Amino acid sequence: MKKRIISGLCMAPLLIVVFFGGWVLKIFAFVITIFALHEFFGVHKDDHVIASMPIAVSSVILLYVFNIVHLDPIYYSLWFMILLAACVLYLFNVDNRLVEDATLTFFGTVYIGFSLFHLAWMADFGEYSIFVWMVIICAIVTDIAAYFTGMLLRRFTLFGDGKLCPKISPKKTYIGAIGGVLFCALASFLFGFFFTDGLWVHCLIMGVIGSIAGQIGDLLASIFKRKVDVKDYGNLIPGHGGVMDRIDSLLLTAPVIAWYVYIVIM
Repeated sequence: MKKRIISGLCMAPLLIVVFFGGWVLKIFAFVITIFALHEFFGVHKDDHVIASMPIAVSSVILLYVFNIVHLDPIYYSLWFMILLAACVLYLFNVDNRLVEDATLTFFGTVYIGFSLFHLAWMADFGEYSIFVWMVIICAIVTDIAAYFTGMLLRRFTLFGDGKLCPKISPKKTYIGAIGGVLFCALASFLFGFFFTDGLWVHCLIMGVIGSIAGQIGDLLASIFKRKVDVKDYGNLIPGHGGVMDRIDSLLLTAPVIAWYVYIVIM
């Protein structure tokens, strides 16, 4: 419970940033991306996989330049090609680089850099930029609700011992996952009902898919940590991990919400 409270307090600065939006949100998203990339690449060094931080940072900067000059989202495909080409060139140092080095560079830049960029992109959605709050609601409510639902209803099982993914995250349960989705849907509905112009149905849908995406993102981050045998990505908060440990659920939630708003609502 203590960890959940501290995690919630760590999200407080993000709430302030989202409130101001615009350039404040873009700068925050960029800075957090750099810290997260550093942590993600760092934990893999013990496995002798050396990703290129310069390529990752340069690619993220280029992505934000695309945003600043207001290029159409179709140009994101060009960004992917440029990143891929840079990772291929990284392999030209054949005596010192492995295929895994380039693969981690590409994946990490997309997984963290491109995913968090959606927060900055949504800042340009005009009246629909309010849906950035949906990303935060999905991340925070799902995490808290899944924890307390799983704790209070742990005696009730749906399948076997009730564990969701015991080899990835032993404490997560089916009951907790379902509770996270249901309470997130409720919170999203209330947000849509009180703070949007009749778009509560869309908020309800985003609450469901955003919650599921967030839980998958949390599990995905845990998979990487188990593969490199670390408990946390960093020690920004002693005993509670680093930046990646605090934003892992945002990495899939932000793209899901952003593209839903862009394609379905806008």
